[in-house]
Amino acid sequence: MPKKIAFLPVFLFILLTYSCRQKPEFSLVDRWKMIGDSQVMYFDSDTSLIWLIQNEFLEDTFIAEYKIDTNKLPMTLDVYNFNRGILKDKILVGIVKPYGNDTLLIDFTPIDDWPQADSIRPKSFNPEEMKYLVRIK
Repeated sequence: MPKKIAFLPVFLFILLTYSCRQKPEFSLVDRWKMIGDSQVMYFDSDTSLIWLIQNEFLEDTFIAEYKIDTNKLPMTLDVYNFNRGILKDKILVGIVKPYGNDTLLIDFTPIDDWPQADSIRPKSFNPEEMKYLVRIK
């Protein structure tokens, strides 16, 4: 009987240690390529973003800022403060869903000002608007 009692505290310690471990937080910081398109997004750790677009219609580079909220479901991602171009005074409010650490799904809607953000932000992924990105290694 004493062996069973000694085993119980060790078992409880192991169980609590593993159940209290938090899942590693997803990080956007890196280079991401849009699947099926020639767009690359560079998310820096200082919340700046460089967005390269190279396709048959447009070849350009945009600089912006981003913020992500990994505590919401789905996670939210906003891109704003574009340096120029058609998105200069726009805000892209969106949702993001990671698949592992190297693939993510995004869906954005453009808005004019922050008070609209939560009412216009996509609630689910629209198959016509969503895009997959893969981490560039």
